[in-house]
Amino acid sequence: MTADQTVAALRKWGVKFREYPGWRTRGRPGAFGDVRGVIVHHTGSNSQSDDYLNFLFVRGRAEEGIPGPLCNVSTDMDGDLHVGAVGRANHAGRGSQTTLSRVTSQNYAGYTAELRPGADNVDGNAHYYGNEVRYDGARAMTAAAYRTALLHAAAVCDFHGWNALAVIGHREHTRRKTDPGRNPMNKFRTDLAAVLRAGPDGDDMANADEVLAELRKFQAAEAQRYADLANRVQALTDQEEGRYADLQRRVQGLVNQEAGRYEDYVRRFNAILAALPNGANQQTDPEPVPESDNPSATS
Repeated sequence: MTADQTVAALRKWGVKFREYPGWRTRGRPGAFGDVRGVIVHHTGSNSQSDDYLNFLFVRGRAEEGIPGPLCNVSTDMDGDLHVGAVGRANHAGRGSQTTLSRVTSQNYAGYTAELRPGADNVDGNAHYYGNEVRYDGARAMTAAAYRTALLHAAAVCDFHGWNALAVIGHREHTRRKTDPGRNPMNKFRTDLAAVLRAGPDGDDMANADEVLAELRKFQAAEAQRYADLANRVQALTDQEEGRYADLQRRVQGLVNQEAGRYEDYVRRFNAILAALPNGANQQTDPEPVPESDNPSATS
């Protein structure tokens, strides 16, 4: 997509966006013509500052050999979309060829489950647009951010003629990553498919309250799952502690038993000594050696 095509697509789908200075010519060197899909990320930070946008679009992590731009667009928690680079961006890194093949085919079970990536054997930067959602990923996206991420993905998919299976999360591209946080991508693709079916003027777009309610349900289910796991771990811990306490009791019983035997042995030994004649309990001095036979005697 050219800069003008990007703007037209976003406007068609009613995306509220801001153009970051220099975005129309910004991109990393390298091929970016064989684009197959969109990767959704989270930044790992709740920062909404202008300086953070500069980090994403310009500075990057140059000290690590990863200069900007680190994404093509970035989504704020309040739903604003910032367009930062029209060209290739350092957002995906190396990832799974298996995933890329499935995204290219747009024919996999992506509405019921997330993809499990294979080995990191393809450069994802050459094949995916990147959207960095600006939040820490520790919870679901805000409803506003989720809605904008859907609309951005819809605009790109509509332009290229893709369906919702062309959109994945970073963790579906590589096992090294966990983003975009607590947002199941099969649910995202299901919502995106509904948005695409309705079209930019349709009335089937999930509203913010509906999205938030669904995400809260997911969070509650995840919280319950982790609570159940914690309870099972605690039960196993209690069980092991009970076994250890029982072992301690058994060992102490053996110690007490041996101590009783020893005390009985001492009592019996003392009884035998008491029954012996007194003379047998007294030690006699040895007889003196005659002087004439004593080699150490002196005259």
